Amino acid sequence: MAMLDELRACPQVALHRDDLWPADESFGDADTVFARIAEWYGVALDPALKRCFFRFAGIMAHWSADAGGRELSGEFTLCDLLSLVADQPPDLGVEFGSEFERELEPRLRVLDDTRFAGAGKLTALRIEPDTPDPELWFFDVSRGFFKLDIDYCGYLEALPLTKGVHGWQYLFTDVRLADEAFRGVLADMRNMLDVLPGLFPDHDYTALTDRLAQRL
Repeated sequence: MAMLDELRACPQVALHRDDLWPADESFGDADTVFARIAEWYGVALDPALKRCFFRFAGIMAHWSADAGGRELSGEFTLCDLLSLVADQPPDLGVEFGSEFERELEPRLRVLDDTRFAGAGKLTALRIEPDTPDPELWFFDVSRGFFKLDIDYCGYLEALPLTKGVHGWQYLFTDVRLADEAFRGVLADMRNMLDVLPGLFPDHDYTALTDRLAQRL
């Protein structure tokens, strides 16, 4: 909610779409939701994940900003955990991909995507019955799959800082952004870390700056 308030209050930000859907009380509290996921879908999630229980039915924003001629844009769309696990896997067109990609796709459930901007990026949980703390995978239609080095709670903690800037997830992958293949991503991340501190000065972006340095 604070993240939405910050976007709405920033004069340089143009919000193209934003919404917050209230919690569906019929889903119950964290204990109830985790129990239902285990009973209905055979997935026993780590109880430690309850500390970041996402109690809203959904939250989203699609925005852009102009900060003194420096342009930036982002998007996020999150839903409640029970609906996430119950959803169908995404259709990412990997039928002609590697064997690993074909095996991975059916296990994915979309956590966050860019459906309105059409940026071709999403983040998904890898749901497995014997994996209590699901892996997070980032998909970029132009570059493929990348495993993130944060978990579900880490993602929810990072999002209010990045505000969903397109491609921010690359800072949490094991890639070398100095490589030619990631030249555009590197430029985007540098732009993000130049612009965001001016738009939202109450946040400390040191951790993201350090991550960018590590990716080089």
